[in-house]
Amino acid sequence: MHIQNWFQVPAFNEDECDQIQALCDQVKMDEASVISGRRFVARLQRNCQVGWIRPDGPNDWLYQRIEQLFEDVNKRTIGFNLDGELETLQYLEYGFGGFYGTHTDNGADQVKRRKLTMVIQLSSPRSYTGGKLRVYGQTKLRHAPRYRGHAAIFPSHLPHRANPVWTGKRKVLVAWKRGKKALS
Repeated sequence: MHIQNWFQVPAFNEDECDQIQALCDQVKMDEASVISGRRFVARLQRNCQVGWIRPDGPNDWLYQRIEQLFEDVNKRTIGFNLDGELETLQYLEYGFGGFYGTHTDNGADQVKRRKLTMVIQLSSPRSYTGGKLRVYGQTKLRHAPRYRGHAAIFPSHLPHRANPVWTGKRKVLVAWKRGKKALS
């Protein structure tokens, strides 16, 4: 399969999304930043809230499920060398005007081993307007699914963006799977 494609899969049912949201509701939220670390640059590139879901007891099932989803999609499609660990899960909330400009999820030293990215939709599509996730690849679909519990899985080198939210709040969980080498 070509490394410029991305994929969508039903990942979690409604009850599981409720469980995930309950975990997310317990995390401390902060203003999201970008790797450059410069606050002014960050505000121009990204405007959302971020929290982290750590890999511990009550979260083990979530990490195991995401790990399996990565393995299944990778085996059927791209075939990257995914022998690295999952990074800590990132929970994002995009309120009015919230966005993340076009970027990739690997390249900088801290994230150079990222192979695959997964964005899991936690909000109901009726709970917000705008906020579409656009993935730039060679797949016919341009935007990730907005169905609650569905995931977009794509190579971390593909550019993508979260368009501005106009009403309501978009909530997503983001996961990254690593490999040994910086490039496949």
